[in-house]
Amino acid sequence: MKKIAIFVITAVICCVCLPVFAQQFPDVPTDHWAYPAIQELASNGIIQGYPDGTFGGKRALTRYEFAQALARAIPMIQKMVGAGSPGSIGPAGPAGPMGPAGPGLSSDELANLHKLIDEFKAELQAQGVDIEALKKDVATLGARLSAVEREQKRVVITADALFFVRGDFTNEGTAYDKDGRQLGSSTNPLQNTNFYSNIDLNIKGRVSDNTTVNSVFAIGNFLAYELGGSSRRSSTSDFTLWNLYMDSAVSLGPLGAGKLTIGRFPLQLTPYTFKMVSPDSYAYFAPVDNGDYIVDGGKLAFKVGKVDVTAFAAKTSVINTGRRSSGNLESTYLTTADDDVPQIAGVRAVMGTPFSGKLGLTYIQEGVSTDSGQNAVYGADLNMKFGGLGFCAEFAQSKPSDRLTAVDSWGPPYAPLDSKNNAWNANLKYQLGKLGIGGGYTRVEENFDTLGSWLRLGRASNLTNVKGEVANLSYALTKNMVLTADGTWLQPIAGTFFDGRSATDPSDVVYDSGVDKITGWKAGVKYALTSANSVDLGFEEVLWSPVAGGGIDTRERYISLGIGHTFNPNTSLKLLYQIVEYRQGGIDPYDSYGDSRGGVAGAEFMLKY
Repeated sequence: MKKIAIFVITAVICCVCLPVFAQQFPDVPTDHWAYPAIQELASNGIIQGYPDGTFGGKRALTRYEFAQALARAIPMIQKMVGAGSPGSIGPAGPAGPMGPAGPGLSSDELANLHKLIDEFKAELQAQGVDIEALKKDVATLGARLSAVEREQKRVVITADALFFVRGDFTNEGTAYDKDGRQLGSSTNPLQNTNFYSNIDLNIKGRVSDNTTVNSVFAIGNFLAYELGGSSRRSSTSDFTLWNLYMDSAVSLGPLGAGKLTIGRFPLQLTPYTFKMVSPDSYAYFAPVDNGDYIVDGGKLAFKVGKVDVTAFAAKTSVINTGRRSSGNLESTYLTTADDDVPQIAGVRAVMGTPFSGKLGLTYIQEGVSTDSGQNAVYGADLNMKFGGLGFCAEFAQSKPSDRLTAVDSWGPPYAPLDSKNNAWNANLKYQLGKLGIGGGYTRVEENFDTLGSWLRLGRASNLTNVKGEVANLSYALTKNMVLTADGTWLQPIAGTFFDGRSATDPSDVVYDSGVDKITGWKAGVKYALTSANSVDLGFEEVLWSPVAGGGIDTRERYISLGIGHTFNPNTSLKLLYQIVEYRQGGIDPYDSYGDSRGGVAGAEFMLKY
């Protein structure tokens, strides 16, 4: 915005007036709030200084000099107030000519003008200035300025650009990456290199003071790569309407104000109730990897006393390709086929508890398909803090309808689908200086089945019929180096089997009838070389142990090296190299056709503007 007007006003204020008046009024101290602004304007050549062409604070300006200069600027203020008014419209004629441009000053500069008037009020009155009229003119100018600034903010356009280059290779057998994606058969990653890009165009428009419209358009082939199944080799460029929804403040009568969202919007609740499994471990793209499902419908957020309530009803969008957790209810729960896309409706309430805690209660009704019935999900989650000790827990239960249970064809050793449907976990975390320690227990029964995301070990996610302990720790070795470690020890709840799914292909059910225990652990080092450069080292191993006499453990291992560089707050580059190794023992949870070894190399460039 042009600042000519304020520059002129300040210049007039700062000019030296008649020397005779300087002897009649006290000086303004040189540490007064106005002087830094004057010095800045003088250094930029906006004001010319004293008659000798200098301005170095050689003498202080008097209060009368300031007031007289301000009084001389009043006609300019009045002219600015009158500027920009619309032309008249005759009964049958065209609209009048457009007025001049709006006021050439910012909100901060207008605030300084207010301060000047208040500061030199007595001196202005001594010169016959009508202070009340002047304040009205300034208030009118402020209203016009606010209108101009609101109009400028009416539509905001931003963009996030992602460029991802991936090369993979196989040295032995038929290798798969951590997401279940088959690696290229060549030993040279350059022969299996693919380039993916995506630009998210984000447009936010203000319809009124209470209503905004938000839209996200995804352009490129990266989404086809992320959501395209286990092969993930698509190079097709797509134009996808990722989000388009309206947020509006509404009155709910005795309940007070609420917020209504209608359209295609992101929705995520808790890991055990409604959260999408991240489909990619190698390139992070928030709209896909942050756990949001994209739904078409509406939600309403409001308060009942001190309880935050969100009610929603929607249909999961056809752009989602994630499916059910383990396949117990439907082998294709969320697909691009309209008859398999479920309707969902539910409500979530969150309230405060003692010890700075939050208690959440969730209910969801899922319509799996017109022929198969519905699945209800009940959930409760609690987070509390006792000094340096944090506690979190979640419980959920899935409850299929009789019609849904009747069409299921699972046989022994599975229990009927209307039983053994619970899942829960509880965790404690404690921070002691540089050391952070955490531990907990988790239990997911064999028929628990929701659109959630939990328990990921190696290529397997959303494991069911398992129970066991989890632990993690972190230690800040130096200001720039952090060590981390995580461990998971699971075993079957009943029998010798488990279920799950891969991150990339929901129909790839993980199953084995001879498992005794599953052990997973991770270790990592994060080192900030400089404020702009970082290095990550990671090691992950999962052991699938068979029952006694079933042979040796099956082992999958991932060794990773990551390098990051931040060019500026809006631009970053990440490089990744990972070695993947699979050694089959007495259990083959992925039907992977024996031993294998390969790797992945990638480069991710992110740009925000």
